[in-house]
Formats: sequence, C-alpha cells, structure tokens
Amino acid sequence: MDAGPADAGSGACAVSWATQIFPSTTATGAWKCAEATSCHGGLQGPKMTSDPSATYKTLSTYVMQNAPQALPYVLPGNTDPTKSGLVCNVSGSNCGPQMPLAGVVTGTAALTPQEITMVTTWVACGAPNN
Repeated sequence: MDAGPADAGSGACAVSWATQIFPSTTATGAWKCAEATSCHGGLQGPKMTSDPSATYKTLSTYVMQNAPQALPYVLPGNTDPTKSGLVCNVSGSNCGPQMPLAGVVTGTAALTPQEITMVTTWVACGAPNN
C-alpha cells in the first residue's frame, strides 16, 4: 500500500487507515459506520464496505454537500483537516449531525476526543491509504 505523505517529519504517518481507522468504521466496528439498516452500509452515502481499499476509494471521491461549502470527505494529499468532511463530521462542527449518530445503531456513541485526534492526525498526514 502507498504510505502517502508523512506527518511532522517523522517519515510515516503515525495513524494507519487500514489498522486503526477503517476497523472502527465497519458494521461491527466501534463506530458502526457501515451498518446496513441505518447507516453507510445501506443506501446512505458515502457507501462503506468491509473492504478497506474500496471504502477508502469511496470516501476519497465523496463530496459532502451539508457543510457550509462542499467539502471532500477525504482528500488524499491535502494536509489541512479544516478541508476534510470526515473531520468536520466526526468533530461535530457545522457539517450537519455529528457522526456517528449516537444511539441510532445499538452501541454507537460520538467519537472520544482521542478518536477525533486520531482521525485528524491521519488527515493531517494527507489521509494516506496506509
């Protein structure tokens, strides 16, 4: 896999899409984003699956329309978290409801501050498919 842009001169991103972020987005993951009945595993875009590469590709082509301006959800190579619909959604900024929607799927809750930092760090690395 492409390691993508580095963060803060460390030579590699401290956060991995495939092993740290993606597993939480699956239907059985902590955030349950890909749950089929109510969330992004069903009809609600962006479509999320059990395949990290396919989900990354979907997120990198999805443009969020509910933000104050259209925001790419994940913009590979861009290191500015304020330009990421994903960061805006999980942090509860002015991009519509904070994701995941707490309580819509049993066991879901808003991301912890540490999880938001992890997602923001990954985006600040250029959102590599790592």
